[in-house]
Amino acid sequence: MAGKKHIRLRTAGDVRELLAKLINERRRGEANSSECRDIGFLCKILLDSIEAGEVEERLAEIEKRLEEKEHEFEG
Repeated sequence: MAGKKHIRLRTAGDVRELLAKLINERRRGEANSSECRDIGFLCKILLDSIEAGEVEERLAEIEKRLEEKEHEFEG
């Protein structure tokens, strides 16, 4: 897998694409089990991080809306 181009992994879809490519490379014998295992492990960590970021964004939006509603009732 040396010489592979840099890929941006910012979304769950990006990670899914990488894993699909990796699975196909492994099936063709172009990637070894150790590399696949390492990349799979790192993808799981990245997916957890992406998900946590999305939850944080959603929570911030909910908190903002609640605060706006509180101000409506006070005013």
